[in-house]
Amino acid sequence: MLPLIFIIACSALRENTELDKIPVKEIKQKVNEHFNKIESLEAYGTIAFDSPEMSNSGYIEIRVKKPDSVLVKIEGPFGIDIANALITRTDFIYYNVQDNKVIMGPTSI
Repeated sequence: MLPLIFIIACSALRENTELDKIPVKEIKQKVNEHFNKIESLEAYGTIAFDSPEMSNSGYIEIRVKKPDSVLVKIEGPFGIDIANALITRTDFIYYNVQDNKVIMGPTSI
């Protein structure tokens, strides 16, 4: 009896809200309207590298500009640049900062 009372006391009752009354079609329409307003996205974070030779962490930045551009920057510890990459609908550019080398070429599907 005691476990049953404990379970009933800990469970929450769900109340009907205004959101329960919105049709799915209308929700999809609103999501698409807001999606079309977005022009770019930015993301920042940390990234960890683990290999038999070394283990380290760094910083990554990703920027997306609709409809077709992506910029990726990777920095090592203490803000040391590691690599930069730009990818567009027609081409890509990858710059390896440590080796001072650029790789360029056309993009494909």
